[in-house]
Amino acid sequence: MSNATTGGREAPLRLTSEYPIDALAPTIEILVDMPSLMLDMLSLEREGRQHELLERRKTFRDLHPGLFSAYIRMR
Repeated sequence: MSNATTGGREAPLRLTSEYPIDALAPTIEILVDMPSLMLDMLSLEREGRQHELLERRKTFRDLHPGLFSAYIRMR
């Protein structure tokens, strides 16, 4: 699908035999856990609980290095 037919946006990913849902399961699981992890880290920052915060940051880094990098740049 070209960008012209989608109004300049990328076409959404369609689940086909090329992209089976089972292959996406780890990514989906990370995205589901991410908001909870982010809220935990923000709470720990606010409460000054540095040891627990470092543990959560390591988990976050392991789950999604790109998002972790963006998060750390804002700190």
